[in-house]
Formats: sequence, C-alpha cells, structure tokens
Amino acid sequence: MLILPTLATLAALLALGTLVFVGLARKNGYWTLAGRIRYTLVTLSGLALAWWFNYWNLIGWKLLDS
Repeated sequence: MLILPTLATLAALLALGTLVFVGLARKNGYWTLAGRIRYTLVTLSGLALAWWFNYWNLIGWKLLDS
C-alpha cells in the first residue's frame, strides 16, 4: 500500500526539480526555441500533476492516515 504515496511523492519532487532546469534552459538558451517551449509545457504538466496529487492527498503518506 506504500507504492502509490511513494510514487506520487517522487513524481511531485521530480516535477519541482524540473523548474530549476527550465530556468537554466531559458537563461542559457539551451536547445531551440521550440524545444524550450516543449520542455516548459512538460514542466507545467508535471506541476499540474503534483497539484492534483496534493488535492487528492496522495503526496507523502497522508493516504495511510485516513
């Protein structure tokens, strides 16, 4: 039963970590403009997924407390 909260927490942490790399990609001009836009959209979708996990209390081990 620990698999779902663990994977949700890991996914949320990785989504937050991509924010750093989006900033670096935009600041240093990595890839083409289309590649940077695509990476930004992927990051935004990961952050939306992290928000959704938090909304349903799947981040951490809150699921086991209920």
